[in-house]
Amino acid sequence: MNYAKVPISDAHIHVFWDMLLEKREEQLARVMEECGYDTVTILTIPYSTSRLTKCRDFTENLQAFYFKHKMPGKVYAFAGMTPSHIEEKNTAEFFLEQVKFYMAAGFDGIKMIEGRARQRHICGAFADPKYELVFDYAEKNEIPMLIHANAPECWWEEGYPLYGTEGGSRSWLDYYNDVIEVLEKHPKLRLTIAHFFFGSERHALMTDLLEKYENVYLDICPNPYMYIDFAKDEPTWRAFFEKYQDRIIYGTDIGSNTIDVTGDEASALYRMVRGFLENDAPFEELGWHIPPLKMPENILRKIYKENMMAFYGGKAPKALNYDVMKKELDTVWEKYYTFLDLRDIENLKLVKTIF
Repeated sequence: MNYAKVPISDAHIHVFWDMLLEKREEQLARVMEECGYDTVTILTIPYSTSRLTKCRDFTENLQAFYFKHKMPGKVYAFAGMTPSHIEEKNTAEFFLEQVKFYMAAGFDGIKMIEGRARQRHICGAFADPKYELVFDYAEKNEIPMLIHANAPECWWEEGYPLYGTEGGSRSWLDYYNDVIEVLEKHPKLRLTIAHFFFGSERHALMTDLLEKYENVYLDICPNPYMYIDFAKDEPTWRAFFEKYQDRIIYGTDIGSNTIDVTGDEASALYRMVRGFLENDAPFEELGWHIPPLKMPENILRKIYKENMMAFYGGKAPKALNYDVMKKELDTVWEKYYTFLDLRDIENLKLVKTIF
């Protein structure tokens, strides 16, 4: 497939590959070259209950900082917050201080996954009071945030991941309303909701969302169910993409699979999203049948990069503050050393070389 020759940046990637940091750096460079990316945005998740290898990674924000250093001008990074294992410490002030710290260190935004369906019963809803100061600070300071909320609606059915689980005890609408509650308090919040908010069966709600909140964007990271849902009512969703062409952002979730050590899945995710937006006919990718919703070049330019830049306020990746981030390096090395595996230690040794 010969894709459109337009500028493209990936606003949603991770670097979870199960390999040493220097090998991750090589993999990321290869992905960027193969995909023709101008920039990528690395989203960190220091605490995730669904990660295949381990749920808590004390080194993840440091690794994103490292990538920004190694690829200046090419990497944006959104920091994730880490809850304390002592619940009483998880106050609004505790999380606000983390956000202030990472923004001072040179991160470009904040990533949150805390309120999603497989995480909320541990970390709390997005509208939980302990996150209120974070959203308030981000809104007042125009800090871009990206959140992963909700899940595909079919996941509540028997045989799917949420059926019979604690996360599945709440409905799709419960998770949707959790985000709306935050936006009602902070209507000017600069917010991208990943995976189209898993709202591909909820055209009216997605329309209402974008009509009410002018700084909200949707990214189209692969949740392959959504491509199938779009095809069920292609004229309606085509009209949606045309009407809200300024509010849809390209992303792939490349690097979210820890065991994709060859990078084959990264290439497939790239083809999946670009094929959805550009192919003339349905195609197969990663075992999914993808019906395309081919967009004209003027809209592709917006989705692939211009909308992301508008969301970021037109800013280039921020400069790094090594003195600030060195404090985290020292804390991880001294306080959490016994929680690190051998690979973490080797990665930290490499990170230390940039300070």
